[in-house]
Amino acid sequence: MVSNRGVDRLTSWDVSFVQDMFNLPFGRGDALWNSFQDKIVTFVNNLQGNTVKNTAQIHRPDWAIVKDVLEGRKPLSVLSTDCN
Repeated sequence: MVSNRGVDRLTSWDVSFVQDMFNLPFGRGDALWNSFQDKIVTFVNNLQGNTVKNTAQIHRPDWAIVKDVLEGRKPLSVLSTDCN
């Protein structure tokens, strides 16, 4: 089994605001990634392969907490273990 992981990060308050209000840009990025996976599954299966797409697991880190951990203000244990 093969799996993929990735991390996106917003770098300014205005883009973060747009993400919170309208699910942009992450919503479109998620849609693109899902479409790409669907097309790979179709391609492989059409060539007599056998594959399926797993259910997406989306975990968006709170970058303020990550920064606090990196700068020693909070312990590593405050971060989610879902992305191990």
